[in-house]
Amino acid sequence: MRAALDRFCGRVLEECAAVLRNAKTTNHERYLRLYRLIRERDDDIDSAFNDIRRSTAILQLAEIVRLGVVTGQELARFSPETRKLVALATSFGN
Repeated sequence: MRAALDRFCGRVLEECAAVLRNAKTTNHERYLRLYRLIRERDDDIDSAFNDIRRSTAILQLAEIVRLGVVTGQELARFSPETRKLVALATSFGN
């Protein structure tokens, strides 16, 4: 899911740029916001993309879907059973 990871990172970089452009805050406030944002998004990357194993693949795919960075076309490549399990896993997060 390299494309999904790249999409997510692009989204994070856009969020970072928005934080940096916010001239209504001090440099220190922007720094703190950027630091928190990176830490939060790094946690997202860790849970969704890092150390994918057979035992965690469905949950990680569900996390990628929850992050909104996988397309329907990409998801359609998986078996109906996998898509059903992912849908079930994502429904628990809501």
